[in-house]
Amino acid sequence: MCFCLPILDGIRTSVMASMLNEAVSDADEDLITCHVCLQEFSSLEKHKPKFLDCHNYFCVSCIQGFSNVYSVPCPTCRRLTNIEGRKIEELSTNNVVLRLVTIETNRARELAEREKKRKAEADIEAKQQLWCTDCSFLAYGGCIKDNHQIKNYKEYYQDRSSHLQSIIGDIQSSCKQALNDFKKIQEVHASILFKLNILYSEMYIRMASSKDTVAELESRLKSVNDIDISEEEEMFNLIKKINHLVVEFSGKLEETQSTKLEAGNLLRSYGNNLNEAIIMLLNDEKLGYSRRHTAVGLRCKDIDSPSCSGFSHVKETSGAPSNKKIRIIITNTRTDALPSQGPSIGRPSATNSAKTSRQPAQKPKKAVSSFQKLR
Repeated sequence: MCFCLPILDGIRTSVMASMLNEAVSDADEDLITCHVCLQEFSSLEKHKPKFLDCHNYFCVSCIQGFSNVYSVPCPTCRRLTNIEGRKIEELSTNNVVLRLVTIETNRARELAEREKKRKAEADIEAKQQLWCTDCSFLAYGGCIKDNHQIKNYKEYYQDRSSHLQSIIGDIQSSCKQALNDFKKIQEVHASILFKLNILYSEMYIRMASSKDTVAELESRLKSVNDIDISEEEEMFNLIKKINHLVVEFSGKLEETQSTKLEAGNLLRSYGNNLNEAIIMLLNDEKLGYSRRHTAVGLRCKDIDSPSCSGFSHVKETSGAPSNKKIRIIITNTRTDALPSQGPSIGRPSATNSAKTSRQPAQKPKKAVSSFQKLR
């Protein structure tokens, strides 16, 4: 048994030494703590780790507590370790655990120093992260001294970032609305362009039609301008001659109408005393063709013609023809030589007599005066 202990100690030492190069983790905390008092092993005499014969190790203080005079029972496996003739401090020390304790102690010290340094750096960084809103720059001693408005840089950054995000959101919403509006405007422009194309086609057709009309009018104007001046003069003379004839025949028409009225008035005036009227007309030196070629002149010509020889025979034989014979001669005489619109040569009717009584007779007065001269 005594020979086995050095070998086992060597194995444990080699195994434990292989763990020296590895960092002590939380799972290795039970390796560097006593399983009885749960305190960390140390280089102090009372807290050094000591091996029992069962290869379990505990601190010296705990081994002294559950040992007796000759043996030490293991609290884990209940195996006895003979200590007769030796002290507990003479038991084998677990140097690997002591090395791990030293490493853990150094690591804890380093972690503590690192945390302290980190805190110091954090404090410095916190001081450097102060933002002066008055200067719009990182705060420094002068800003603090002058009581400028100072804020934490991160908080100020987050605040301004949130504000910027809200502005960006508003801009995006406005852009989307503007995009929709411009799309609608584009649709309206496309519709207007389509209608303008239709209008352009219609105006092009009308312009072509107008060109044809203008060309036709220009052709007509040219043909009018090409009329010979001599033809215009002939047309002017012809129109002038026609106007002259119209005036002349209008005068003759008025003269004829006046003659018809005069003859009618004479016949109406002397219708009841034809003997005296005919004698007056036969004895008038100016009887025959009157200067105006009236129907009365033509009628007198018919009376003097051979066709009215019966009247001359009566005049010569009887001297003073009776009214009855004169009426027969005049009645048998052709009346178609008189104007169609004038009254008949026969005895006037009651209606004609009434009209004659109402109408003034200017020319008959002259005829009556001539008759009075004959008497």
